[in-house]
Amino acid sequence: MIRKIKTIIYNIIFSILLISCAKGGTTQHLNPCASEDIDEFIIAMNDIANRFGEASLLKENTSPEELERIIKEMQALEQELSVINTPSCALHTKAALENYLSSEIQCYFDIYAAEALGKTSSNDISWCDLAADQLKYYEAQMGALKKE
Repeated sequence: MIRKIKTIIYNIIFSILLISCAKGGTTQHLNPCASEDIDEFIIAMNDIANRFGEASLLKENTSPEELERIIKEMQALEQELSVINTPSCALHTKAALENYLSSEIQCYFDIYAAEALGKTSSNDISWCDLAADQLKYYEAQMGALKKE
């Protein structure tokens, strides 16, 4: 029963992620990758990534009630990210951060669900490991974008 619920939740999260990628905005300038557009985008992305990182630091030794609050804060940041105007040359970078945020939120949800049930997470998918890998990929994408 719990496995079916998790599967449904995962499918919903991935559907939302795919929809948000399809609806991602782009700027309407003649040069969509102009320096000022990239700089503005990088500042916005760094702001969200930093605030998300601060929320991530709170998961250790946190009660289920606090994890619920942290998850909601993370979801709000994920929503903020979805509406950032993105130059076409930065779409991969934005998608990388979206994937990381989604996986990290799922990691927290697994921790929350396990603690609420008094168990350890026995999920076949390690969302926390996936999130760590996706964070590295996002950082590489951001580094490449800053060099352009």
